[in-house]
Amino acid sequence: MEEDMVAFLHRHFGEDAWIRPLLFGGWRITTRTGGEVVFTGDEFQNFIGGSDVYRGVVSAGKELWGTIAVNGPAHHIMTALAHGVEQDAIVQPTIKKGNEGCLKAFVAVAVYCISFWVAVCYMNDIAAYFAAAIVTVGLGLLINPVWEEVATRAARRRGQQYVDALPTVHAPSERTAKYDDARRKGLL
Repeated sequence: MEEDMVAFLHRHFGEDAWIRPLLFGGWRITTRTGGEVVFTGDEFQNFIGGSDVYRGVVSAGKELWGTIAVNGPAHHIMTALAHGVEQDAIVQPTIKKGNEGCLKAFVAVAVYCISFWVAVCYMNDIAAYFAAAIVTVGLGLLINPVWEEVATRAARRRGQQYVDALPTVHAPSERTAKYDDARRKGLL
């Protein structure tokens, strides 16, 4: 399996790329020009370098997943989009908010407090602690998948601004104008 993955990475990053296995799984890929990227098997991380790194990542991602989800700074997203257009790959930018984890923690504490208050009002003993914890964990298990889906949709919607900003480059037209036509219309 590992030899197949190394051959796959060499095919996309070039035969002269240096591919080293990481201690806890994954590979560090160093290109000929010194660019680096880490491939964990599920995603590419820690981009350092230029077009050779992005070209390899986009082509490998296109073959592995078909659609490539990109998040990070604006210049990273725009570079990935440009290489996606160049290689005819679908690049989906996503912009995640940094405060979503804090909001989840706040909601979990609020649900625990409310369920603890209700349990104390009706149980009046130590079982209230456990009942509140069970209600909180149960609600968390029910709400979290929906929360993640909504957050993913919102991140893709925020990322759409980058897709709209990147101009579409069309293929060269097969129709050519004659010099006589251009002169007659005053273009030359």
